[in-house]
Amino acid sequence: MTRRKTVIFDCDGVLVDSEPLSLEAFHRALRDQGVDYPRDRITKFCGMTGEASMRIVIEETGASLDEERYLNAKVEHYKRLVEERGLRLFDGVPELLDSLGGNGVKLAIATSGPREKVQTSLRLVGLEDRFDAIVSGDDVPQGKPAPDAFLEAARRCGSDPAHCVGVEDTLIGLQAIRAAGMYVVAVAHTFPPQQILPLCDILFPRIAEIEAEDLME
Repeated sequence: MTRRKTVIFDCDGVLVDSEPLSLEAFHRALRDQGVDYPRDRITKFCGMTGEASMRIVIEETGASLDEERYLNAKVEHYKRLVEERGLRLFDGVPELLDSLGGNGVKLAIATSGPREKVQTSLRLVGLEDRFDAIVSGDDVPQGKPAPDAFLEAARRCGSDPAHCVGVEDTLIGLQAIRAAGMYVVAVAHTFPPQQILPLCDILFPRIAEIEAEDLME
């Protein structure tokens, strides 16, 4: 069996504990334009591009939103929130990256978020130089659940998607990995295990429980 030599991670909710801050930024950006979207319904937007989440809000509420203003505000609110509250890596992330890299595994990120957001997150937690490729929502035609970001990350690493692993925490992210033809790894940082289990090949409660060999075999 060919050992997998490329691992492609989502960023928010997988490497950094940022999903609560991202959702708060989403809520504030909508509120800036007079839309008070129910907080108990925003988790479904985890992993989506800003454009996709805005379209759904418009369909559900009938609100008239300025897209450019919304997208810029979402990033600015996120940056302010991480400055105010800090941003932390999930336990075990540096050790896993070290172990994978030490075994010659290529490391990449595939996120639906804008480039500025992922760069901010990686810089704050000291991971900006740890990846062979970083693909943001700005780099591909379609965001998740389309496979574009994962496929582009594989391409930039010079890897066959069939020999890649994708690691995700969201429902649409897991669908994107599957659509890319990669081995699907889920971490239950954001959604309950029973909700994401049907969408993955293997599930880990936390990224700290993943060993390099789990992703390479």
